[in-house]
Amino acid sequence: MITTFEDITYELTFLERQHLLPLVVERWRRRSARDPKITMKEMVDSTNTLLQRLDLDVKTKKALKATGPRMRKIIHCIRVENLVPRLIANSKGYFIAENDEQILKFINSCKERANSFIETATAMEKFNF
Repeated sequence: MITTFEDITYELTFLERQHLLPLVVERWRRRSARDPKITMKEMVDSTNTLLQRLDLDVKTKKALKATGPRMRKIIHCIRVENLVPRLIANSKGYFIAENDEQILKFINSCKERANSFIETATAMEKFNF
């Protein structure tokens, strides 16, 4: 959970782990090579469409409604637990890496973004206390 973003970065709920996570994992495993990339909006919209087809009560479906932040939390879980190996992203969308070079670029991008956040936090500490 991330401070000041607690309402969207909380750990996956039991229902999310039971229903959404397997749904998203299965969809990634079946993803066509012809259409390898998917944007967050497409992922959220298609997940919500599939969710409506599940045999669940209305209250449960409402609790499971996919949003960008929750989908990012699911993607984080998928990556950390290696449920879909090589799942990466770039500015054009999420996709399964086809080669090690794509993975290395993604790793560097993650580290650069993390360093940028650390640099910002360090500057705020220096200039605002």
